[in-house]
Amino acid sequence: MNTTQDDGGPAFPGKHQENVGIPDLAPKMILIEHGGMTLRDWFAGMALQGLIERDTKIAVHELSKADREPAAPILYKDGAAYTDLSNEAYIIADEMLAARKEKR
Repeated sequence: MNTTQDDGGPAFPGKHQENVGIPDLAPKMILIEHGGMTLRDWFAGMALQGLIERDTKIAVHELSKADREPAAPILYKDGAAYTDLSNEAYIIADEMLAARKEKR
């Protein structure tokens, strides 16, 4: 059974030149490739923004109904809430990667 997580490959790969020699005396430029973040991480980050916004709006709405006054946004105070949101974001990211494969 293959347990390797599909990460979707690099989201923002790139290349840049770097001088590994002595500037002005003996410059030696090399091309360095970097993979950037994975597409899975990018999707999870985008999903996480929406999840935080959604939960903040729900919390504000519920507090507003209870107090009958405008409420300030409620922020997560315990690590468990952040962990739950992060896990949910990666579940969404995995579904996005699966949908992307089906579309091809």
